[in-house]
Amino acid sequence: MVFLFERELSPVVGEDSNPPAADQDRAKMSFRSPLKKTVLAAIIAVAVPVGAGTPAEAAPSVCNRQLPRTSTESDGVPGTNFWKLLQCYAADGGYSGPIDGDLGRNSWVGVERHLKGQLFYSSGSFPGVLDQETTRGLERFGGHYGSGRATVNGSLGPEDYRDIAQALNNKYGA
Repeated sequence: MVFLFERELSPVVGEDSNPPAADQDRAKMSFRSPLKKTVLAAIIAVAVPVGAGTPAEAAPSVCNRQLPRTSTESDGVPGTNFWKLLQCYAADGGYSGPIDGDLGRNSWVGVERHLKGQLFYSSGSFPGVLDQETTRGLERFGGHYGSGRATVNGSLGPEDYRDIAQALNNKYGA
Protein backbone atom coordinates (compact mmCIF):
# COMPACT_ATOMS: atom_id res chain seq x y z
CA MET A 1 0.00 0.00 0.00
CA VAL A 2 2.80 2.40 0.86
CA PHE A 3 4.53 1.54 -2.40
CA LEU A 4 1.45 2.58 -4.40
CA PHE A 5 1.22 5.82 -2.51
CA GLU A 6 4.88 6.64 -3.18
CA ARG A 7 4.50 5.68 -6.82
CA GLU A 8 1.53 8.00 -7.34
CA LEU A 9 3.49 10.92 -5.90
CA SER A 10 6.80 10.26 -7.63
CA PRO A 11 8.50 7.36 -9.33
CA VAL A 12 10.71 5.14 -7.17
CA VAL A 13 14.41 5.62 -7.93
CA GLY A 14 15.64 3.15 -10.48
CA GLU A 15 12.26 2.55 -12.09
CA ASP A 16 10.96 3.89 -15.36
CA SER A 17 10.26 7.61 -14.94
CA ASN A 18 7.05 7.38 -16.98
CA PRO A 19 4.14 6.30 -14.78
CA PRO A 20 1.71 3.69 -16.15
CA ALA A 21 -1.21 4.87 -18.32
CA ALA A 22 -3.70 4.60 -15.45
CA ASP A 23 -1.54 6.88 -13.30
CA GLN A 24 -1.24 9.36 -16.19
CA ASP A 25 -5.04 9.44 -16.52
CA ARG A 26 -5.39 10.11 -12.80
CA ALA A 27 -2.85 12.92 -13.05
CA LYS A 28 -4.71 14.47 -15.99
CA MET A 29 -7.98 14.30 -14.06
CA SER A 30 -6.51 15.93 -10.99
CA PHE A 31 -5.07 18.81 -13.01
CA ARG A 32 -8.27 19.34 -14.98
CA SER A 33 -10.80 18.84 -12.19
CA PRO A 34 -10.78 22.48 -10.99
CA LEU A 35 -11.16 23.64 -14.59
CA LYS A 36 -13.98 21.16 -15.23
CA LYS A 37 -15.75 22.25 -12.06
CA THR A 38 -15.43 25.93 -13.00
CA VAL A 39 -16.71 25.37 -16.53
CA LEU A 40 -19.60 23.21 -15.29
CA ALA A 41 -20.55 25.82 -12.69
CA ALA A 42 -20.51 28.54 -15.35
CA ILE A 43 -22.73 26.49 -17.68
CA ILE A 44 -25.22 25.78 -14.90
CA ALA A 45 -25.25 29.42 -13.81
CA VAL A 46 -26.14 30.51 -17.35
CA ALA A 47 -28.48 27.64 -18.33
CA VAL A 48 -30.68 27.45 -15.25
CA PRO A 49 -31.97 31.04 -15.26
CA VAL A 50 -32.49 30.94 -19.04
CA GLY A 51 -34.52 27.71 -18.89
CA ALA A 52 -36.49 28.66 -15.78
CA GLY A 53 -38.61 31.27 -17.50
CA THR A 54 -39.46 29.57 -20.74
CA PRO A 55 -43.04 30.10 -21.90
CA ALA A 56 -43.71 26.36 -22.09
CA GLU A 57 -43.23 26.05 -18.33
CA ALA A 58 -44.86 29.29 -17.26
CA ALA A 59 -48.54 29.69 -16.48
CA PRO A 60 -50.50 31.81 -18.97
CA SER A 61 -50.10 35.53 -18.30
CA VAL A 62 -53.83 35.84 -17.57
CA CYS A 63 -53.15 33.79 -14.42
CA ASN A 64 -50.75 36.40 -13.06
CA ARG A 65 -53.37 38.14 -10.89
CA GLN A 66 -55.29 39.46 -13.90
CA LEU A 67 -58.49 37.44 -13.43
CA PRO A 68 -61.22 38.81 -11.18
CA ARG A 69 -61.58 37.19 -7.79
CA THR A 70 -64.38 34.66 -7.63
CA SER A 71 -67.45 35.33 -5.50
CA THR A 72 -67.48 31.62 -4.63
CA GLU A 73 -65.39 32.52 -1.58
CA SER A 74 -68.43 34.21 -0.06
CA ASP A 75 -71.43 32.39 -1.59
CA GLY A 76 -70.07 28.82 -1.98
CA VAL A 77 -71.44 28.53 -5.53
CA PRO A 78 -68.81 27.99 -8.24
CA GLY A 79 -69.16 30.17 -11.31
CA THR A 80 -67.09 30.89 -14.41
CA ASN A 81 -64.40 32.85 -12.53
CA PHE A 82 -63.97 29.99 -10.06
CA TRP A 83 -63.39 27.53 -12.91
CA LYS A 84 -60.98 29.93 -14.67
CA LEU A 85 -58.95 30.28 -11.47
CA LEU A 86 -58.95 26.48 -11.14
CA GLN A 87 -57.56 26.29 -14.69
CA CYS A 88 -54.76 28.61 -13.56
CA TYR A 89 -54.08 26.10 -10.81
CA ALA A 90 -54.09 23.40 -13.52
CA ALA A 91 -51.60 25.46 -15.56
CA ASP A 92 -49.19 25.23 -12.64
CA GLY A 93 -49.61 21.45 -13.00
CA GLY A 94 -48.72 21.44 -16.70
CA TYR A 95 -52.03 22.35 -18.38
CA SER A 96 -51.35 24.52 -21.42
CA GLY A 97 -54.81 25.04 -22.91
CA PRO A 98 -57.08 28.08 -22.81
CA ILE A 99 -58.21 29.65 -19.53
CA ASP A 100 -61.89 29.75 -20.42
CA GLY A 101 -63.61 28.19 -17.41
CA ASP A 102 -64.51 25.02 -19.33
CA LEU A 103 -62.52 22.21 -17.69
CA GLY A 104 -61.90 19.23 -19.92
CA ARG A 105 -59.71 16.18 -19.45
CA ASN A 106 -56.42 18.10 -19.88
CA SER A 107 -57.50 20.71 -17.32
CA TRP A 108 -58.30 18.01 -14.78
CA VAL A 109 -55.01 16.22 -15.42
CA GLY A 110 -53.24 19.53 -14.71
CA VAL A 111 -55.25 19.93 -11.49
CA GLU A 112 -54.43 16.35 -10.45
CA ARG A 113 -50.73 16.77 -11.20
CA HIS A 114 -50.55 20.01 -9.24
CA LEU A 115 -52.43 18.46 -6.32
CA LYS A 116 -49.99 15.52 -6.45
CA GLY A 117 -47.03 17.92 -6.43
CA GLN A 118 -48.44 19.58 -3.32
CA LEU A 119 -49.07 16.17 -1.68
CA PHE A 120 -52.87 16.62 -1.69
CA TYR A 121 -53.48 13.82 -4.23
CA SER A 122 -52.54 10.25 -3.35
CA SER A 123 -53.40 8.32 -6.51
CA GLY A 124 -50.63 7.28 -8.86
CA SER A 125 -52.77 7.86 -11.96
CA PHE A 126 -54.29 10.97 -13.50
CA PRO A 127 -57.66 10.04 -15.05
CA GLY A 128 -58.51 13.63 -15.97
CA VAL A 129 -61.96 13.69 -14.38
CA LEU A 130 -63.43 15.11 -11.19
CA ASP A 131 -63.59 11.79 -9.36
CA GLN A 132 -63.54 11.15 -5.60
CA GLU A 133 -59.73 11.21 -5.37
CA THR A 134 -59.53 14.54 -7.20
CA THR A 135 -62.35 15.86 -5.01
CA ARG A 136 -60.51 14.79 -1.85
CA GLY A 137 -57.34 16.46 -3.17
CA LEU A 138 -59.21 19.71 -3.79
CA GLU A 139 -60.73 19.49 -0.30
CA ARG A 140 -57.24 19.04 1.19
CA PHE A 141 -55.95 21.97 -0.89
CA GLY A 142 -58.84 24.19 0.23
CA GLY A 143 -58.48 23.10 3.84
CA HIS A 144 -54.77 23.88 3.82
CA TYR A 145 -54.79 27.21 1.96
CA GLY A 146 -58.36 28.32 2.69
CA SER A 147 -60.10 28.76 6.03
CA GLY A 148 -60.37 25.03 6.74
CA ARG A 149 -64.15 25.14 7.17
CA ALA A 150 -64.85 21.95 5.26
CA THR A 151 -64.05 18.29 5.84
CA VAL A 152 -62.37 15.83 3.48
CA ASN A 153 -65.17 13.44 2.53
CA GLY A 154 -64.98 13.11 -1.27
CA SER A 155 -68.05 15.27 -1.89
CA LEU A 156 -67.79 18.99 -2.69
CA GLY A 157 -70.24 21.19 -0.83
CA PRO A 158 -70.53 24.97 -0.34
CA GLU A 159 -67.93 25.04 2.47
CA ASP A 160 -65.46 23.13 0.29
CA TYR A 161 -66.02 25.54 -2.59
CA ARG A 162 -65.54 28.51 -0.23
CA ASP A 163 -62.20 27.13 1.00
CA ILE A 164 -60.98 26.28 -2.50
CA ALA A 165 -62.11 29.67 -3.81
CA GLN A 166 -60.32 31.49 -1.00
CA ALA A 167 -57.10 29.63 -1.82
CA LEU A 168 -57.48 30.31 -5.57
CA ASN A 169 -58.32 33.99 -5.01
CA ASN A 170 -55.24 34.41 -2.83
CA LYS A 171 -52.97 32.79 -5.41
CA TYR A 172 -54.38 33.92 -8.76
CA GLY A 173 -57.12 36.53 -8.28
CA ALA A 174 -56.65 40.21 -9.04
